Amino acid sequence: MSDTQEEVATSQLWLEGSPPPRPGIPLTLRNGIQLFLANNPSSWTFEGTNTWVLTDAGHAIVIDPGPEDEPHQRAVADWIRARELRLEHLVISHGHWDHSGGLKALAALTGVAGVTDLRGSADGASLPFGANSDQELLVYRTPGHTSDGITLLWPRHKVAFVGDSAMARVNPYIHHPDGTITDILESMDKMAGLVDDSWLLLSGHGPVITSPRTHLVRRMESRQRRIAEVRGHHENGLDEAQIVAAMYGDRGEQTQRAAAATVSALLAHITERN
Repeated sequence: MSDTQEEVATSQLWLEGSPPPRPGIPLTLRNGIQLFLANNPSSWTFEGTNTWVLTDAGHAIVIDPGPEDEPHQRAVADWIRARELRLEHLVISHGHWDHSGGLKALAALTGVAGVTDLRGSADGASLPFGANSDQELLVYRTPGHTSDGITLLWPRHKVAFVGDSAMARVNPYIHHPDGTITDILESMDKMAGLVDDSWLLLSGHGPVITSPRTHLVRRMESRQRRIAEVRGHHENGLDEAQIVAAMYGDRGEQTQRAAAATVSALLAHITERN
């Protein structure tokens, strides 16, 4: 089967409840948007890191090259080279290794000069892309998971690349103290104001988020319930470790570490508000 035939065969949205794409095989979400799933599954990364390749009229952008993994970066580079695309930008949504670790390898394989670091951009900053002026991406700061998180909007296609600021199935963990609950709530509210339910959110992990404004509102409500739950445990005299045990039980070391970071962030948020 040729690359083109495989792309046609796997051309679909990866939605909640459907199987993930296979690592190394691009999933065409819609014309101009390819998903490459990195082969780094874990309790932190779920099925793996999503690497997004955007294309238009012979031009390409890669968002989140993934962890340093030669087969993953080579699959992306080979796909770009086979179509004789000009890679204009390598972009990361935030600095975590599972999104940024493959930057140097992919830059070397494609010949691009290096990362286009947008993390210090002002809200609404434009990233020109492709042959037409209406193909620009818009950059917005969305800290919370980390302090350096960004979201890129592609208005022409009504999609937003949100990194780890939002996920389809869960609220992302907060990498406290770098990330904060205050910031993630503000970022989710910002995102809900930038899109409507006709858009799609394309996350750094997991399936596509449909009806994103409704989804974000529900997730903010879920965050508020978690805040209330942690506040109740705190007022009953439980310390941080006891709160983690009460809320999450024994789910393995990696999950417990993520849970502890989130509970720490929730306690800091509650203390700030008192």
